[in-house]
Amino acid sequence: MPLLHSRIGKRTYSSLVDKVHNRLAAWKSKLLSLAGRATLIQAVTASIPVYAMQTTKLPVSVCNDLDRLNRNFFWASSEKKYNIHLCQWDLACRPKGKGGLGFKKTASMNHAMLAKIGWRLHSKDNGLWAKIYEAKYLKGASIFDNSLGARQAGVLTIHDSNCSVSSFSKNGWWDIDKLRGVLCEDLVQQIWKGSAN
Repeated sequence: MPLLHSRIGKRTYSSLVDKVHNRLAAWKSKLLSLAGRATLIQAVTASIPVYAMQTTKLPVSVCNDLDRLNRNFFWASSEKKYNIHLCQWDLACRPKGKGGLGFKKTASMNHAMLAKIGWRLHSKDNGLWAKIYEAKYLKGASIFDNSLGARQAGVLTIHDSNCSVSSFSKNGWWDIDKLRGVLCEDLVQQIWKGSAN
């Protein structure tokens, strides 16, 4: 993780993209089956950027580059030779139960990790990191408070003055219709599956 002294851009996380690229270059995708490549992507390259994604919203271009590297490795494409991709990457990123391969998009993972941090702050986590973050940025306000502004909070922000967690629940259950208004369908489905268990 670089120490940030300027605006976050694509160059800030170029070392992260290079690390994934070097890891993939070391493996010979021609010698591996599709199942082997899928396992390597899910177990290794998807876990490399996790530390950075837990603390910072990565630029969209970096997320797209990481997805592109994984996608090209999976379909055994390279800069010199392009292989035909047999399905859209969005289909491959669906859960296995819905006919996909269970890959995770980098931007969605980044968003989910930042939302988790936001929820931990909202739940008054007792960790030292939470106390420092709350004292420096929140100053006694809630993470869902609109007065903070999207740039200061840096986590999931919904721009509605009447918004609270309880406004998304009905009789103790998540109100899926209201969630669909502010979240993407994949996140809504994950929440729905979690509340059904």
